[in-house]
Amino acid sequence: MKISNMMIIGLGLLSTAALAAKLPEAAMGSKTLKPGLKAEFMDSAYNGHYYVKSKTGVQKASRLSKGEQLVTASGAPLAVLTGKLVVKLQPSVNVSSFAERYGLRLDWQGADNLVLLAAKSDADLLSLIQQVTQDSQVIRAKLDHATDKQVPM
Repeated sequence: MKISNMMIIGLGLLSTAALAAKLPEAAMGSKTLKPGLKAEFMDSAYNGHYYVKSKTGVQKASRLSKGEQLVTASGAPLAVLTGKLVVKLQPSVNVSSFAERYGLRLDWQGADNLVLLAAKSDADLLSLIQQVTQDSQVIRAKLDHATDKQVPM
């Protein structure tokens, strides 16, 4: 008797979840959150501006270096810069000559010319990423950063 009751309750819960999944988003209201990647959130949080803490408070960064802590505009910790750039190059680009032109070192190369390039430890990462992004051989580029994935968004 107890097992059949448990089975009925289980089937009822499963069917409720299945029906809820079929509801259109409009019927569920505007309070639903769309799932997203933390990486997408991080990119949208920067929005072309990087913020750092200084003695006078949170400021838009004028220079960035390896190991520097990035924060949100409100001052919450966001990420630490690794001193590397993630770059997607055009298929015909020679990676080693591209890296040499900007004084970078090739750390890793993946399929389709996706590369991880390391800058010198004293390099200004902000001006470097701006230069690399404007290059016609670059499809996209961004600064690599480390985040604490255990901290909730």
